[in-house]
Amino acid sequence: MNIKSYLNAVFIVIAMLLSSNVLADTWITFQPSAIENLPNGNVSFWSSTPYNNGCGIISKPFQVISSLHGVTQDGVNGILSGLLSAYALGKTLNVHFFENEPTCTVDAITLLK
Repeated sequence: MNIKSYLNAVFIVIAMLLSSNVLADTWITFQPSAIENLPNGNVSFWSSTPYNNGCGIISKPFQVISSLHGVTQDGVNGILSGLLSAYALGKTLNVHFFENEPTCTVDAITLLK
């Protein structure tokens, strides 16, 4: 391996480590306290307790946004269905979100029993 290949490999490893810290993702568990279906097709929802980086409070809701983190419009609709089910039944959710993003973007939920 020549020095250029070695430096490229080191750069790639450093970039991977930095990107994983910038887009730290987190799973949390709670019951949604409010849900808003937005006119643009995206969804916002809130918890009664703030989480990492203030996510979940009135001024900083969790957001499901089409075209971010691989979420399609069908994915937004599926997550909305899960949120509405949890809200109506008083069930708890596992929510996967990116805590270091200003929009508290969600890309997956799991409805718990």
